Amino acid sequence: MRHSLPEPYPPLYALLLGGWIRLLGDTEVVLRAFSVVAGLAALLAGWRWAHEALGRWPGLLAMGLLAVSPLAVANARDARMYSLETAFATICWWLTWRLASGRASGSRGVGRPVVSAVGLALASAGELWTLSLGLPTAFLQFVVAAAAGLGATRLGGVRAGLIRRGALQAAGAIVAGGLLFLPWLPAALRSAASGEPFWTPPPGSFDWAETWLTAVLGWRTDLPAWDLARGVIVLSALLGVGALARTPRPDARILALAIAAGMALTIIIWAVSTVRSIYDTRYLGASLPPVVLAVTAGIRAIGRLPVRRASVVPRAAALGLAVTLLGLSTLGTIRWLDDWRAQTGLAPATELATEIRGRARPNDLLLTIDPRSYFPMVYALERIRQADGGQDLLLKTWDRGDEPFYRGLTLIDEDHVVRRLDVLQSGWRGALPELRPGGRIWLVAAANAAREDLGFRPLEDAELVEIDRIVVRRGTDAAQARLVELARDP
Repeated sequence: MRHSLPEPYPPLYALLLGGWIRLLGDTEVVLRAFSVVAGLAALLAGWRWAHEALGRWPGLLAMGLLAVSPLAVANARDARMYSLETAFATICWWLTWRLASGRASGSRGVGRPVVSAVGLALASAGELWTLSLGLPTAFLQFVVAAAAGLGATRLGGVRAGLIRRGALQAAGAIVAGGLLFLPWLPAALRSAASGEPFWTPPPGSFDWAETWLTAVLGWRTDLPAWDLARGVIVLSALLGVGALARTPRPDARILALAIAAGMALTIIIWAVSTVRSIYDTRYLGASLPPVVLAVTAGIRAIGRLPVRRASVVPRAAALGLAVTLLGLSTLGTIRWLDDWRAQTGLAPATELATEIRGRARPNDLLLTIDPRSYFPMVYALERIRQADGGQDLLLKTWDRGDEPFYRGLTLIDEDHVVRRLDVLQSGWRGALPELRPGGRIWLVAAANAAREDLGFRPLEDAELVEIDRIVVRRGTDAAQARLVELARDP
């Protein structure tokens, strides 16, 4: 909790993962499995939402699109909080709609309103404690509940009363979840005001639309069918929201509102990021279920188009679209997984760590120039050490003192940080007492001019025996980063 205070991420994922590790260990499979479980929870909640709101077959289609979504699969294989956030957000969207539409009122068993309200309050607190973007997500869910309650004033009879009561319950549950988050709110606000994150450059003009498309189809567009399918997704989503909004059923109109709010989350974050970038597709898993339901509702609307003489044609067209989108989404996920398994630059730390381990000698020390590389390098070296039975390689991270502040540095123990001021005051032998005679320092740096000129000339101190320098040169696509050069400085 103390380490998480300056971080932009609330601590729930780390706390839950810590308990998970204590129960099952810390192998790579176990670390990733936690996100897989969260992904399955999001899948089941999304299917249930679509099943109740759109029907049996649309529910199965939505479940299929969520199951093969490249974004969902990517997040579910990462030992990060994104899959857990998607699970909490999906549950919130479903229960907000369920309560605000009156579907939970009068139901029995697990579906009764009090259970749905308690579940919504806990899930709302969960999405807030998992990712800072849970704040705008929860706000939009509150807007859906409030708008549903206000809209019920135009209705009459028992149905209006059920909607008003359910909307009030949903709004109250979301507020209760927000109150549970109050202890961490000051830390979240301080983090939001402390500086622009380094990992999110300003988004392009149409990145908001690209996020919707890549969430369903993936990042590859090297087939003509992909371009056609991208247009189908946009048109289907617009058709789905429009068809739901025009129906006389209040629950369908509230569903249209919830879907539109979920899709608007992406646009809102994009708009904010044009001023101060916080945009990253991985963060926006909360928009995935609403996008999928919009596409599913659009395909359902196509299947219900009134055709006098050939009523089977719309249904056949809807089935064809559903199968095509499922197929292309699956293909996009498979290709992405193939690239990931092939280690085509997606995680250079493993390749670098393997090279270092093969050449390292006792008493060597690895000094990471950029603290952002510290964490993946530590994990990769630890896995290699466990595999080959080798000795630990000492790892340190460099803090020059005048580079842009990186919050993650606070997560590194003090005795793992080498500060330039300490070197100037005590020399390298004083700053690095672990460096033994004959030991070498390994540097990890990026090969662009800005990173090469970070002031590492002091490492040419004559007291050092030699320096091995590993340079990672990144291409125009950061996802294609790879080891291309090993150079030894005398």
